[in-house]
Amino acid sequence: MGKSGFGTAEKLPSGNYRAYYSIGERGRNRRINAPGTFPSLKAARLWLAEQQLALANGTWVDPQTVKPSHAPEQEQAAVSWTFAGWVEEYFRRAETRLAPKSIQSYKSNVKPALARFGDKQLGEISREDVEAWWRDGQHNGKWGARNHYHILSIVFRAAVEAGIIAESPAQVKGARSKPKTIDSPRHIVATPEQVAQIVEAMPAEWRICVLLGFWCQLRFGEIRELRRKDLDLTRREVSITRGVQQVAGRGYIVGPPKSAAGVRTISIPPNVMPALEEHLRLRVGDSPDSLLVHAKGNPSYWLSSTGFHDRYNEAVKGVEGLDSRFTFHGLRHSGLTLLGQCGATLAELMHRAGHSDVERVIIYQHSSRERDAALADKLAGMA
Repeated sequence: MGKSGFGTAEKLPSGNYRAYYSIGERGRNRRINAPGTFPSLKAARLWLAEQQLALANGTWVDPQTVKPSHAPEQEQAAVSWTFAGWVEEYFRRAETRLAPKSIQSYKSNVKPALARFGDKQLGEISREDVEAWWRDGQHNGKWGARNHYHILSIVFRAAVEAGIIAESPAQVKGARSKPKTIDSPRHIVATPEQVAQIVEAMPAEWRICVLLGFWCQLRFGEIRELRRKDLDLTRREVSITRGVQQVAGRGYIVGPPKSAAGVRTISIPPNVMPALEEHLRLRVGDSPDSLLVHAKGNPSYWLSSTGFHDRYNEAVKGVEGLDSRFTFHGLRHSGLTLLGQCGATLAELMHRAGHSDVERVIIYQHSSRERDAALADKLAGMA
C-alpha cells in the first residue's frame, strides 16, 4: 500500500493498482474511488495528485453527481455485464488462483444472489438493492447468510478491481460479522489428553493423521498429499507445498495449498517424532514420492475421506467430555489455540497455519526456524 500525503494507492492481486481518497461530508468522511485501476503505482499517484489539485482550485466534480451519459468508462463497461454474466466471468478468471473445492463452495453460496440479481445490469445494482436482498433473502440461518454475503462481496470487489464498477454496492453494516450466539462445532477445543484418546481409538495406519492435524496444525488435504520427501527427520521439519482435494464430478485433484501463505516449512514437536518414525518405517514405501497415508490396498492412491472420517467420528464419540461434533478441522483449531497459549505471536501462528487472511503480515514478519522449533518444543511439553 502506498500513501503520498493525499489518498491511498494499493496493489491488487492482478498486479494493477487502485486509488482512493476521502472527503468530509456531513461531519463524516466519504471514500472516493478512482473510476478504474492503474497499471502502475506512479499512474495511481498521478490520479490522486490531479484530484487533490481539483479540490484545491475548485474544479473538482463529485462522481455521484455525474449523469449517466457522462459516466466514467468503467460504469459504461458495466452496462454490458449482467450480474449472472459477471459471476460466470469471475469464476472463469478464478480458476487459476482458487482451489477447485473453493470454487465449488463459492458457486453454491452465490446462488441466492443470482436468484435476486441474475438478469440485472451489474452497474445498476445499488446499495439499497443489496440491503433489501440481505433483509429479505432466504439464507439458511445466520451462518448461511454470512457465507452468502461474503461471496457476494467478493464478486463485487472483483468487479471494482477489474475497473467495471467504481464501488461495491455490498456495504451492509455487520453483514460479514461472525454471529456470536451461534453454537458452532468450529469453536470446540480439545485438550491434548482428549486428542490422545482419539489417536488410540483410530486404526494404527491412520493415527499419524490425528497427530499431524493437532500437533502440526495441518489441514486434512495437506496430510493426504504428504510424501516421504516432504519430511526432514534430521531437522524435525515438514514442508507443505501441495494438497489434494476430492471434488464432486472431478475426483482427486492435487494442487498448491489454499494460498501462497500455505506453502511453508514447520517444525514437528518432538513428542510426535517416535510415532512418525515408526509410521515411516512400517507403513510408507522407500521411494521419496511414497504417500504418508494412502488408500487401503493401494499405496499409490490417496486416502479416502469418507472412510477416514467415519472412523474418526466414532473415535470422537468415545472421548469423555468432548463434544461429539468435534471435527478433524477442530484438531487444527485446537492446536493453534494451544500455540497461542504458549505465547506465539500472530505472525508465528499464521505462519504455522499457512493462513491467507493475514498474508501481508506474514510477508513482513517472518517466523524464524529457531523460534518455530522452540514453539514446537514448548507445545510438546503439554503432551
